[in-house]
Amino acid sequence: MGNCEKFPFGPINSPRPGPTFEIDVAAPEIEVVKSSPLNVSMAVIIKKIINSINPKIEAIKIRDQHAQSIYNEKALKSSIQKIMQSVKHDGDQALIKLTEKFDKVKLDSNEIRVSETEIQNAQNQVSDDFIDAITFVKNRVENLSKITLDRLQYTYDQEKNINIKSLVRPIDSVGCYVPGGSASYPTTFIMSCVTSKVAQVPRIAVCIPPDLDKSINALTLATAHLIGIKEIYRIGGAQAIAALTYGTESIKPVKKIVGPGNRYVTMAKMLVNQELRVNMPFPPRIDLPAGPSEVLIIADSYANPRFIALDMIAQAEHGVHSIVGLVTTSKQIVDKVIMELTLSLIHI
Repeated sequence: MGNCEKFPFGPINSPRPGPTFEIDVAAPEIEVVKSSPLNVSMAVIIKKIINSINPKIEAIKIRDQHAQSIYNEKALKSSIQKIMQSVKHDGDQALIKLTEKFDKVKLDSNEIRVSETEIQNAQNQVSDDFIDAITFVKNRVENLSKITLDRLQYTYDQEKNINIKSLVRPIDSVGCYVPGGSASYPTTFIMSCVTSKVAQVPRIAVCIPPDLDKSINALTLATAHLIGIKEIYRIGGAQAIAALTYGTESIKPVKKIVGPGNRYVTMAKMLVNQELRVNMPFPPRIDLPAGPSEVLIIADSYANPRFIALDMIAQAEHGVHSIVGLVTTSKQIVDKVIMELTLSLIHI
């Protein structure tokens, strides 16, 4: 299949993007698809990669674009703080107002929660092939989660009747955020909710941004029905994280919040994790913050263009701020990947 490697952009173990840079590559043997903003640490890695591919490389010019970066954390943090406080003080009315502002959807208070009938009817709107595929994925995640849970529990017998036990007890409630609106992520639903089901968490609440017609994607709701999730709210963004944190008239607060989201959702979760610990006696815990999805693929002339294109699409679909790139020694690979991207996008 040829050599093909992928590298994540940004500093390792950093939940937030650092200063961004632009990389210009001057070498006839190297083709770069889509000039992308890169973190300085990644730029150094790329320089080493490119030099190893072609020692004749002339130069890599890095230009600081931090001032123009779309990730203005200070302004973003201030904006999310206002959203969080609005939901804390005004409850459902804030959710309705913010959903209309950001999602262009006007909800009534009785529409915030998705009805069980809507969840059940979604089964009739999807194909049998989808049900089979999602059942396969659900069973696989379920089996792995059971193995993981079993390994966390053990008994160690020592001499003189001294026993050491490790016991796992489920927390009272979990809030799962599942991205929606412009796309559907049934597999994200599975990865967020199935593990909680296996752990026997009594209450699992899910927040999903609505489509413009107020609906939730049928693929996602069919997945919820298959897993057995009944508490779903058509609320997205930072306001969903705020609702799961403070609670509103319609949404009770939870003990832990999990699931990926855009930078607004991520910032809201980080505020819950950092600042609210000072002001709240028992704030919900969060999983690891998920930043914008970024990938760089390094490929030679023997790599599979379709696989490269699919990897790029898989990352790019996560949001408008996702960054994908390809560095290759082959002009033919560039042309074929662009063709595969074009053909794939027609059918998405």
